[in-house]
Amino acid sequence: MTAPNTEGTMSEVIETLGQLVGVAGDGFSDAQIHWLDQTETLGLVRAALRAFPQLLGSGIAGDVAYAFKQVLAIRLGDVLVAVWNTRMDLVKFLDRKKYPPGEVSELVLGEQRFSRTLTPRIEILVNGQRLPEVKIDIKVDLTIEAAVLRIKDGRIMSARTGTCEGKVTLSCGKAILPSPGARSFKLPGTISFGEGIPIRDLTISGQE
Repeated sequence: MTAPNTEGTMSEVIETLGQLVGVAGDGFSDAQIHWLDQTETLGLVRAALRAFPQLLGSGIAGDVAYAFKQVLAIRLGDVLVAVWNTRMDLVKFLDRKKYPPGEVSELVLGEQRFSRTLTPRIEILVNGQRLPEVKIDIKVDLTIEAAVLRIKDGRIMSARTGTCEGKVTLSCGKAILPSPGARSFKLPGTISFGEGIPIRDLTISGQE
């Protein structure tokens, strides 16, 4: 199996969930905030706010969108490493006799397809009173041409990937945010995981 080709002709580089779903770096657009404002969930929040008339004109949808902007800043690489960390072929790198401390190893992965859903929630409190919770489902569908994981001391230290294709879909209740749809892109060069992501020992009960 060969390492991914990172020298392709694709010029678009995407790093975060927000970039893939079409949320700009400065947050939700006016149209996206309007979409959120029209959802049934935000309608329930506005209804609860009638008990606080001084807040009814405060633009609650914009406040909620700002809070979710922090979630959409999650790197795609961090979503990927959580998926990679469910692979049994990583467990062997926990054997310190075969892979002694300080030794750097690489694991080459072929094409991977996966779907993962994140469900962040926002709790709104006004004068100690809890308003209806706002939940947005973030569905990530990705195909990764190939990847090389760099491993050291039982940790995933970094990754390089080939061409990617995917999309992110946001939904709030039954309402789905219009998005650019699936597209091809690159992740930025080598994705570093800092001090490393500990490899899960899937042979231990409760780690699966």
